[in-house]
Amino acid sequence: RPPLEQRTHQDPTNLLLFLPIELTFAPPRRYDIPWETFFRVHHRSGAFGLVSNARGSDFIATGIRYRF
Repeated sequence: RPPLEQRTHQDPTNLLLFLPIELTFAPPRRYDIPWETFFRVHHRSGAFGLVSNARGSDFIATGIRYRF
């Protein structure tokens, strides 16, 4: 069992819904600037009981990336 689920006394599950959502900000390609920044949310849950009874959790990330 993951340590977080041990602390919250939740029953572990092997099946969850995973939904990554990403918003990227970059200049138009015509300017040929290879840098962009992004904001990303990783969501996992039991899909309101459809997949499992697990509660949802989110992980938020942001960063920059260089296109080759």
